[in-house]
Amino acid sequence: MEPKRLRKQWRRALKFNLARTTVLLRRRGPLNAVAVHDLRVALRRARLLLQLRSKHRDRDRIKRHRAAARRILDAFAPARDIDVTLEWVRTRHVSPELLTRLLQRRARHCREAERKLARLKPGLGDARVRAAGRVDADKLDRRYHRWLAAISARCLATAQRSGQLSVPELHALRRDIRRWRYLRELATTCQSPERDRIVRLLVAAQTSLGAIQDGEVILRQLQSCGRSGEVVALKKMLKQEFDSGRELAVEELTGFARRLPFVKR
Repeated sequence: MEPKRLRKQWRRALKFNLARTTVLLRRRGPLNAVAVHDLRVALRRARLLLQLRSKHRDRDRIKRHRAAARRILDAFAPARDIDVTLEWVRTRHVSPELLTRLLQRRARHCREAERKLARLKPGLGDARVRAAGRVDADKLDRRYHRWLAAISARCLATAQRSGQLSVPELHALRRDIRRWRYLRELATTCQSPERDRIVRLLVAAQTSLGAIQDGEVILRQLQSCGRSGEVVALKKMLKQEFDSGRELAVEELTGFARRLPFVKR
């Protein structure tokens, strides 16, 4: 992709994610599970896109935006953890008592996040003034391809030894794969990024690794729900799913590392 076209797509993506963040933060009442997910995705994408031009003259404003976005991600992390747990337990037909306890906990986390937002919104607005203004296309292109080459090489090297990775290392790999996917989607020539073969492989790897992280999140939530027979049975079921999910992730990563080197980047 030529530098000017990359710059155009970068600017469009940045404006979209900044606008999406604004809309979600201005919604009245607690955000539902879909809105929390969309907010976290928009914040992550905007942070990465802004980082691509970190040497810009507005770097102090951008730095404040990225710091505020990080704190908002942290503020909504507890609500997101409950959402993951609720999605899982609802398919297991748990008791109304356990479901109510989790819903009450989510409402409390959302209230705490809203209180934090009142202090963080000005920092997010700082980067909006000239965040997508004049950008040198060639410099952006060089920085983009340097990042893409580094992160793809690191992901492939790590995925090739997936069987020896610890759970924290698998989480770190998932974050890198997610960044690779965002960068790849930025420059894909497909009208829909999902039609790009590399994007599909990255999404599959990210999803399989995400199941491992979700399993840890659900276990932490269940451990704080007491020691009833229902909770014990759920934790046992989760442990079995976690083990099989990790095996599936390792298998997915092995195929991921085997197929991607032969795909033209």
